[in-house]
Amino acid sequence: MASSDTLAKDESLPTILWNRRPVAKRAHSSDISSDEGAGGDEDYFAASRLYEYRWPPEQERAELYFLQEQVAEFLRIRGIQRKYPDLVRRNVDVPEKKYLMHKGVVTETQSNMGLVAVRSEDVLEVMSEDFPDKYQEYMAVVQEREFQNTLQRRILETRKIALMREQQVHCTLRFVLFLCFCWAVSVSSYSPKRDYVNDVDTL
Repeated sequence: MASSDTLAKDESLPTILWNRRPVAKRAHSSDISSDEGAGGDEDYFAASRLYEYRWPPEQERAELYFLQEQVAEFLRIRGIQRKYPDLVRRNVDVPEKKYLMHKGVVTETQSNMGLVAVRSEDVLEVMSEDFPDKYQEYMAVVQEREFQNTLQRRILETRKIALMREQQVHCTLRFVLFLCFCWAVSVSSYSPKRDYVNDVDTL
């Protein structure tokens, strides 16, 4: 388990910096969130804002992570590190922060405060055991995302097939036109030979 000032920050960060939504981007949570059951709509962190990502992203078998700050906000846990000390944690490094900012997951201010990543499988286990309603809420979002991704793939495949068919039609048309052109050229260049008969009278 990682240990640093960043990992120990979950008793000190002001919640308001995480509750604010970035303009046109997803906002983020902090390790300090409202007490369970407290707060109104302004403090509500929707499951759709909970970002699960693979790091490094280019490795298909890389570990999946959540940001601890978002998890605490979504589950409305005050002092998540103290309540769940066994969660595998690590500090988010600079390249990872840039990736998350590029994705619109965090703001520069939130990134500068320090971020902590927790393993996705550990978080989901905690959610399923201690927060079943939240778990169901998040899984519904996951299913919707998978449905939308499948739908987009099918749309792209349909467009690709339509484009291939269109290209085949154009190729066939060009080939037919080429054959017609060759036939026309051969006809125009053809001149029938006259058969001459030598006649003694015409000599």
